[in-house]
Amino acid sequence: MGDFLLNLLSNRLLVILILLGLILLSAFFVYYFFLQKENSLPEDRVLMTKEKDIVESIPRGAVKQEEKSDRKTAPLAFGQTRVLSSNEAADIWLSSDGRHLRYLSEKKAAVYEIHTQTKKDEVFTSFTPNLLKTLWSLNGLHLINIFKQNGKLNKYSYNLLTRENILLDSNFKYIVWSPEGEKIAYHYFNSETEEGFISVAEPDGKNWKNLTPVLSRDLNVEWPHRNKISFYEFSLSSLAASDLSIINPEAGEPPQKILSQKYGLKTNWSPSGNKLLFSSSESAGTNPKLFILNETLEEKSLDIECLADKCAWSKSEENIYCALPQNLTKDISLPQDWYSNKFLSQDILFKIELDSGKKTQITQNPDYDFSNLLVSLDENFLYFINKESGFLYETKL
Repeated sequence: MGDFLLNLLSNRLLVILILLGLILLSAFFVYYFFLQKENSLPEDRVLMTKEKDIVESIPRGAVKQEEKSDRKTAPLAFGQTRVLSSNEAADIWLSSDGRHLRYLSEKKAAVYEIHTQTKKDEVFTSFTPNLLKTLWSLNGLHLINIFKQNGKLNKYSYNLLTRENILLDSNFKYIVWSPEGEKIAYHYFNSETEEGFISVAEPDGKNWKNLTPVLSRDLNVEWPHRNKISFYEFSLSSLAASDLSIINPEAGEPPQKILSQKYGLKTNWSPSGNKLLFSSSESAGTNPKLFILNETLEEKSLDIECLADKCAWSKSEENIYCALPQNLTKDISLPQDWYSNKFLSQDILFKIELDSGKKTQITQNPDYDFSNLLVSLDENFLYFINKESGFLYETKL
């Protein structure tokens, strides 16, 4: 009898323990699948909270990334401006179909590309550190990259298709691409022999040809037309006078002087290379004004105080778009104060019809210091770098 009762109690205890286990297990499942979800944030809200913490840590006045992304795709009204780049930008390039913008991020030693429709901004190609400047061929297939290496400026010719990277002669000074992007023109100057030339060569520096000897150490060279290379002595001062000359790289003829003794000269050739917009001071020490030199080399004053570097041509060459400084005073001396960053310009953008001289105001407030201006092929947008912030922007035309 005693053994029977003992077995009975043991079996009941086992049943009780099993029931308690089932109750605890049921309670756990109820808490985990129901109560916990009601008291916790869903995963997407957790991510939003973390993102909010990050956004709130951004200093006052900075552009929030998600707000900037929204603004990039919203339609702009006439004269409105918005930021495009996610980095400080330099040396911008616009594709021939107008669909892609590229710019150099010096800090990241990379070239970024922006799709002009979607506004997507992403790395196009990366380079080693200490990249200071990128010179684009018009077709976007070749680059001249300038690096600071071991205290020297080294220039490399880089082919985007073959990835070939070639160090150029250290005596190549100012370099430009031909309109077709197949050759380079450059100012060759040997500081030891003081021998100088305007020369042309293949992109890798081979098969070079000297076009004309020059004596100047600092020349600005441009190649606006297949049969026209221009050059002049470059100076940031309105006290220095320069002559502008052109030479045909194929004809074997001496250069032709087309402008003489222009103070503070800066040039801006039209897309065809047949017209020239330039800025110069009418007398030493005065601020520069804009002038047009037409196909027959007739000079016309636009009677506008501005720098040629603050203007861009339309594809039709009927209009130019210029950012006119609104804060010039008698203490400001252009062009030197602007290039040396002593003066930050507060500009309003205007469209100027060259035949009639009519000016149409585009932007309402002088919020930006325009530089590196480019006009889209359809003349719907103007792209520029704000010299103060360093970022790339677009303005609706």
